Amino acid sequence: MTYGFLLESIWHPPLIFAENTGSALPPELELQAVWFAGGFGRSFRTTSGKKVEIVQFGEWNRSSGPDFIQAAIEIDGELKTGPLELDSKSTDWEQHGHATNPAFREVILHVVFQSDGRQTFTRTDVHREVPQVVITEPLLSDALNRPQREVAIAHPGRCVAPLRNLPVGAIDRLLGEAALHRAAMKATRWLKAEDAHGRDAALFQATAETLGYRGNSLAMKLLAQRAPFSLLKGAEPAVESILFGTAGFLSADLHQSAPADTREYLRTLWDTWWKHRAYFEASWDRSIPWKTSGQRPANHPHRRVGALSALVKDGLNIVAWHWRDLSK
Repeated sequence: MTYGFLLESIWHPPLIFAENTGSALPPELELQAVWFAGGFGRSFRTTSGKKVEIVQFGEWNRSSGPDFIQAAIEIDGELKTGPLELDSKSTDWEQHGHATNPAFREVILHVVFQSDGRQTFTRTDVHREVPQVVITEPLLSDALNRPQREVAIAHPGRCVAPLRNLPVGAIDRLLGEAALHRAAMKATRWLKAEDAHGRDAALFQATAETLGYRGNSLAMKLLAQRAPFSLLKGAEPAVESILFGTAGFLSADLHQSAPADTREYLRTLWDTWWKHRAYFEASWDRSIPWKTSGQRPANHPHRRVGALSALVKDGLNIVAWHWRDLSK
């Protein structure tokens, strides 16, 4: 028995067990991070059937307006450059006021993750139609590495029949296949990030995400996307300040309320950060969602950002990493 056969055996329950609704969507910020990492791929079809290829994912917009700026796409072979907007639902464009907001006038693509089935017209304030792409539920579930349903349709006990008569050796091989299956899924997601931004950026984002552990993996991933390795490489003296500032952990008067032995250190961070903040600092509504409660002291976001900074400052050159060591 193979792992694929086992999945097929337990995945088709009687219809009485099937759920009618899929999982609730995660926050838009998480969807945006997965999109920017290339998690949904680069090739799509608009709701009108046109072929879309993402040439460049652009960069995060740190102020008001569309989610991403300076992106490049091809629609039926025609190159277009400009901002992209992601919304949870197809109706959010109108409900959020984008249709009457001049800041969204140049949007070249509207990406949504749920559609109510009705045909919607994504229009700008000058009544130009914006091409729309709907991310399907299977693609969404695969990119987020989660089940398509909130309630499992394969109830406990469904594995018993296929496994009951297997010898121990066969079960061991099956578990090994399951591990390889999981590793292959992770490798696929990593390769999508590499395809979207290159190996250096993919490794940097993966390193940051891993440092965040479960509680702050998304936050660290966002940090690595908003302060990309390509920019940090050329700003080594300011790396620590840029990372802590982009994370939202620095303020002008922070050093005044700090213990005496850290005041000079914090003041130095701020004095360096303010020179770079105009480019890296995000508006309050785009702040990174850090989780500080319930974290062990060593896992606190301050420690995790400090660890990422230390890796870069101490000469972390991802190009020079030993690829064989990383791939073990």
